[in-house]
Amino acid sequence: MRTLVRSMSGEQGRRVTLRDVAASLGVSHSTVSRALRGASSISEKTRKRVQAAADELGYRPDPMLSALARYRNDGASRSSKARLALVVGPHLRARFSAFSEAARVHAELLGYDYELYVWDEKMSARRHSQILKSRGVRGIVLCPLIQKLEMEHPKLAWDDFSVITFGRFVAEPKLDCVSENQFHALRLCLQKAYEFGYKRPGLVTLERTNIRVGDRYRAAFDSFMLTLPEESRVPALITEHGIQDKAEEWIESEGVDLLIGHQFIGELLEAKGWRIPEDIAFAALDKQGSDVSVTCYAGATHDDLEIARLAIAALNDQITSGLSGVPKSPKTVLLDTYWSDGKTIVEVGGA
Repeated sequence: MRTLVRSMSGEQGRRVTLRDVAASLGVSHSTVSRALRGASSISEKTRKRVQAAADELGYRPDPMLSALARYRNDGASRSSKARLALVVGPHLRARFSAFSEAARVHAELLGYDYELYVWDEKMSARRHSQILKSRGVRGIVLCPLIQKLEMEHPKLAWDDFSVITFGRFVAEPKLDCVSENQFHALRLCLQKAYEFGYKRPGLVTLERTNIRVGDRYRAAFDSFMLTLPEESRVPALITEHGIQDKAEEWIESEGVDLLIGHQFIGELLEAKGWRIPEDIAFAALDKQGSDVSVTCYAGATHDDLEIARLAIAALNDQITSGLSGVPKSPKTVLLDTYWSDGKTIVEVGGA
């Protein structure tokens, strides 16, 4: 039978199907389908046997037919369209409003319903999973859920959803992610600092923030400093506690003339009486392209609306490929930042 099917495929151009593989093994086509998808309900021995038969027959999945089959199966089990959800902590709801709107537009263009789902810390992750599933949510863009800048451990029913995170804030499990390129953002700020004539730019950030971005801030800054003469190098200030007081001491002792950090650090210094840019210039690492409320800051700007589009596109790819749960090999998509001028940096002598 296997030889006959191969002959038909090669000589007559007929695609080898799941039913052909199933017939050659004497099992159902649904067993073959589950085995090739790596379903846990199929034993390892059977999976290997099915894969070997599929390879021998020259079976190759047809992605368009697979997507159509999933669409038909979904349509038979629900009366509404599949839904995507942006899941976000209440402290970020306002900040993510433009991001959410961009995600909604792209989701609807792809034929999905969409909702902004605000996380409630008082409710269990199991209950959140039940609510999301009951609403027909198939895919989730997961944003930070708690206000503390710490790695998070949400315990959603991952197998029920396709998931992508906005940023690397989930410690476990490891999930697909889309984010701004923090390494590029830091290097861009350093490049602009020298273009504006500053001689001793320095980095200030929280240790937990640096951990959340995979140590990219430290790596970008330290590797850049190694290209400078030793007397021109400034040590980064990456600390967890007392950042305000430590930053003041560090600025004075290291002769820092431009500070690179997140906007809240600039606000802390201004609250202590520092004038920006008169006393020290400031380049922000966390400007959002859609946020018009912080246009006074110069700095690296991430296109959050494009990140929203990429997140929805990635979810759509997962759903149409029949992928859900925790990926075996998580992927990260990084979007480079761009520079935005602002009032916190001015040209200085020698620029």
